[in-house]
Amino acid sequence: MVKKITLVLSLSLLIITGFYYFVINPTIEVYSEGDLIKDDYILNSDVGIVSGKEMAENKLIVYSDYNCIACKDFHNMLTENDEITKLIESGFISITYKDLGTSKHNSKNAAKAALAAHDQGAYTSMQEILFSNEDWLKDSDESIFYHYAAQLNLDIDEFDKSFDSKKIVKELKNIKDEFDSLGAIGTPILIYNERIYNGAPKDIENFLTILNADN
Repeated sequence: MVKKITLVLSLSLLIITGFYYFVINPTIEVYSEGDLIKDDYILNSDVGIVSGKEMAENKLIVYSDYNCIACKDFHNMLTENDEITKLIESGFISITYKDLGTSKHNSKNAAKAALAAHDQGAYTSMQEILFSNEDWLKDSDESIFYHYAAQLNLDIDEFDKSFDSKKIVKELKNIKDEFDSLGAIGTPILIYNERIYNGAPKDIENFLTILNADN
């Protein structure tokens, strides 16, 4: 019964939010699958963590949330496929990760932990822990992320300074503002070169088709 009530409330909130933004106050442009991005500031934005060569031929932007199953699946697709690794290493593509820290299930703290780990060169390692471990989803405080930092042999004092720093708070706000400007209400959202894609590709073949569409 509780689950049914929660589902109804969640759906109602989603409908109300969509009605407000797209009917009552349609100030946000809603993109369809494959639309060209018109927001140059997003394409030229320097927020996010870049994997690959700075002058790569093609650029992929990934807005994701550590509390998102589809984001986890897409992350695994990117990191576990040798062909994608070769494309990144060759300079064919770079990937900019933009972690959305929502307020539910500790995911805002997860995003802060990933960025704090990045300050010590361990962003990718923290990504792996957050996507492969569900303990932090069940916890409600920040201590578990310090445990992960210790697992990665990070300097805990430096991690602590970064975790609540103004720099990371501003970074997360900028990412959230970009995401909101797209009119998106779910993750992941991909931007490849100048085209937006809602959701993750269904498999590696579909993803490679997207990558080669403009080449």
